[in-house]
Amino acid sequence: MLRIILNNKGAFWALLCLPALLILQRYASGELIAMDMLHPTGEWSARFMIAAMALSPLLSLLGPRPWLIWFIQRRRALGVAAFVYAVLHLIFYVIDMGNLEDILAEFLALGIWTG
Repeated sequence: MLRIILNNKGAFWALLCLPALLILQRYASGELIAMDMLHPTGEWSARFMIAAMALSPLLSLLGPRPWLIWFIQRRRALGVAAFVYAVLHLIFYVIDMGNLEDILAEFLALGIWTG
């Protein structure tokens, strides 16, 4: 049963969307403000991007393993999820800053470029 669920692309997408749904639910309920949403969305984006980018080196190091092939077949979904979480991160940043002048004032800050 678990194998059928994990091999279903829709179920995999739902699994990738689960953190975003929880984050957005907390924001919609008023539990957290936009500034509090920056860290989790940026962190999930980085996690998915690292996972997607680490697959090829792992394949070179370990050779073809069933679990690695399974992830490689879903690499595009991991990359798209990383992009979506990065867009959420950007949206919450713009909401938090409130106006273009404040965004431009922070433009050269190191934390902006590393984030």
